[in-house]
Amino acid sequence: MSALSKMRQAGFIVSLNDTDIEIRPASKLSEQQRHHIKTHRDTIVSELLLEQRRQRFSHWRIVCRGQIKELVFCPPHTFDEIKHVYKNADLIEPITHLAG
Repeated sequence: MSALSKMRQAGFIVSLNDTDIEIRPASKLSEQQRHHIKTHRDTIVSELLLEQRRQRFSHWRIVCRGQIKELVFCPPHTFDEIKHVYKNADLIEPITHLAG
């Protein structure tokens, strides 16, 4: 069982906020679970990034030649679909937490 699956099976919502792992409800984490996250942080982030590549998002941040663009696509697109259009982009990332 993967490090990410282990946390989700324990009943936690695990997501990525930029490069930080976000776990809810964090108040329910035991010391053993906190240690597991610290020990397997890179693996969990990698699994979340892979998962994100397959998801469709409407809001994207694209950096191309130093210019930052925040775009909305309708219908939502996957990373590979955005990368196909912005082949020369320096950075492409979904915006998963919108300011409300």
